[in-house]
Amino acid sequence: MRLRLLPRADLAAVRGCDALATSANAALCGNSNPNFWRFSGRRNADGAVRAAGGRALDAACHDIPVIEGCKHTRCRPGSAVAMAGSFGSLDAGLVIHAVSPNGAYGYSQQRWFGPNGTNVWNGVDDSPDVPARAPPPGEAGDQLVATAAAILREAEAHGARSVALPAIGCGVMGWTPSRASQLVLRAIGAHEPQSLERIDVALYDDAIFAAYVAAAAELATVEVEAADGTRTFRLAGAPT
Repeated sequence: MRLRLLPRADLAAVRGCDALATSANAALCGNSNPNFWRFSGRRNADGAVRAAGGRALDAACHDIPVIEGCKHTRCRPGSAVAMAGSFGSLDAGLVIHAVSPNGAYGYSQQRWFGPNGTNVWNGVDDSPDVPARAPPPGEAGDQLVATAAAILREAEAHGARSVALPAIGCGVMGWTPSRASQLVLRAIGAHEPQSLERIDVALYDDAIFAAYVAAAAELATVEVEAADGTRTFRLAGAPT
């Protein structure tokens, strides 16, 4: 199984992958503004994916049932859900939404104001399994590993041979790139592939890309750098 790290890559514009995974909030309510970022003005992967996926992706997310006993929650932290179909300009026929654990800012910072700016919801006030505060570091780390592993399981369950994902946890959840990359790559390194042959990580930010390169170097047996800066690794123990 190969791991490719794509520098300055727009997740929504990735081509040639069977599946595309993105970070999401617990309600899968999304955000169609790719530049929405409450803290630093950087691009938002889920916003880019939802903008590109259009109404078809919005409808598919809405069709995921709310978890029993909750008002809005469709996907718990550490979990992922997949939907197959044709979604706007997205190239992949399978989109996976995953909810990562809180690393710093608190889920209460994930506010969605609705299409008319009138609907205020923080994504978590209805469910005790989605805390408003960050869990203890060890628990949070295990949950981030579980989030990445859930993405790979969903991809495998649908027979995907390739999947693209963003820097899970490095967005509004506030994980540092160095720690998040280590945890996500731990899950990737531990994965025993069935159908998956390639995992692409679209890394829009240079600092996050550098963190992933450093973390991947500890897992890789081979590294190739392409002219466009893409780094390709063959994970230790993976079939050639």
